[in-house]
Amino acid sequence: MIFLRKILFPIDLPAAGREAYRRVRFDWLANFRDLGGYRNSAGRQVKWGLLYRSDSLKAASSRDLRALQRLPLVEIIDLRSEMEQQMAPDRLPDIPGMRFLALPIMDANSRLTVEARERIVARRYDDVHPDELLNEAYAAFVRQFTPQYQVFFHELLAAQGRPILWHCTAGKDRTGFAAALLLRILQVPMTTILQDYMLTQIYWQRSLWKTALYLTLIRGRRAVRLVRELSGAKEEYLQTAFATIDQDYGSFDAYVHAGLGLTEAEIQTLRQRYLE
Repeated sequence: MIFLRKILFPIDLPAAGREAYRRVRFDWLANFRDLGGYRNSAGRQVKWGLLYRSDSLKAASSRDLRALQRLPLVEIIDLRSEMEQQMAPDRLPDIPGMRFLALPIMDANSRLTVEARERIVARRYDDVHPDELLNEAYAAFVRQFTPQYQVFFHELLAAQGRPILWHCTAGKDRTGFAAALLLRILQVPMTTILQDYMLTQIYWQRSLWKTALYLTLIRGRRAVRLVRELSGAKEEYLQTAFATIDQDYGSFDAYVHAGLGLTEAEIQTLRQRYLE
């Protein structure tokens, strides 16, 4: 049975076996993974056991929480909107000294949230265009929510190289963009960043079977197909965010300095702390 196996983190294993356990197989967390092991353009490797990205902790089982307590997490950052946090608060592990930060990105009034919800409720499925809405959301990460991502990076600096976890609902969009920004600052190639981003298409989509069954029963297969599309990852979404950075700031380096507010010394600090 699934609940009888031990929950292993990559850091629990010899270096050669960690990649196979990048995604940690929890009972109820579907998209929890370690960002370690990726190599940058200079051949340096992101350290294992320090940078964790995940879907929401709202459904974490007691065994999941006990496993998380084995990690010396210094902070958990929740990137969900205030409404999402209120409707489904995180279940948090009991880790002495660990901080929790609510850092809402997107909100109940965003076009993505409002239009998708209203049209699905009204069964106007043909009026919902997932690619258009998600590309708009990724542009908004840059144009509206850069201040939140600035806070995220200063929390990383404050963690002083100790383990940290961030998440949203699916661990795909808000979390995925944060991970992509960090990996790019660590000089990981864009091809690798996109590969990491697309892992959500495997991990999160597999977890939707219960939602799919429920929606099939009450709203039909067209609703299921739409939810899967809205929950899906496509390289073009992340590329839209980086194209918006280039359009609005001129370059990624300019965005890191002017948008995220990182000095050259802070960039070097991140690289020293998170690269082997």
